[in-house]
Amino acid sequence: LSWLFFALSLSASQSVFALYAQHAYNFNSFSTGLAFAGIGVVAVLNQTLLLRGLWLKYFSVSRLEVLMSVILGLSFFLLGSDILFLFFIALPLFATGQSVQRVVITSEVTGKSDPHMKGEALGILTSLMAASMVLGPVIGGALFEIHDGYPFFLAGAMMVVSLIIAFQNHRNSAAAVQVVTAGDEGRQAE
Repeated sequence: LSWLFFALSLSASQSVFALYAQHAYNFNSFSTGLAFAGIGVVAVLNQTLLLRGLWLKYFSVSRLEVLMSVILGLSFFLLGSDILFLFFIALPLFATGQSVQRVVITSEVTGKSDPHMKGEALGILTSLMAASMVLGPVIGGALFEIHDGYPFFLAGAMMVVSLIIAFQNHRNSAAAVQVVTAGDEGRQAE
C-alpha cells in the first residue's frame, strides 16, 4: 500500500514538472532539463554510494522508509510553493527521497516474501507502478489546471499517508522483534 501512494505521488508530480517549472518560474526547456539532470545525479549518488555508505549504515530499512517518506513529502510541499528558493531546496530532497524510497520499499517487500514468490512480488510492484503511471498524470494534469502547485500538494498528502503506513509497519516490525527477543530469553531461562 505504501508503494502505491509512493508511485501515485511520483507519477502525478513528475507528469507536470516541466509545465510547472515553465509556468511558475519561467524555466525554458534547457533549464528544466538541467533540473532533471541534477535530480538524476543526486539519485545516482544515493543509490550507488550513499545507500550502503550512509543510509543503511545508520538506519534500518523500516526507519529509512519512514525517513524517506518525510523527506519526499516535504519536498513535494516545497516544490508546490511557487517560491524559487524553496524549489531549489526541494530538488535534492526529492531526488534523495524518491531514489532511496524506491530501493527501500522494493527491498522490504522482497525481503518479506517467500523465496519462491519474490519474482511475483516484484511483478506486483512493477504493475502497481505502471498503473500509477496511467492514473497519476490524469490526476496531476487535472489539478494543474486548477492551480500549478496542486499536483505537488496532493503528492505531499499521499506521502503523509505513506508515512502513516510506514510508521505502522515500523512499529509492527519493532513489536515483532520484541516478541521474538522475549521468546528467546524465555527459552534460554529454561
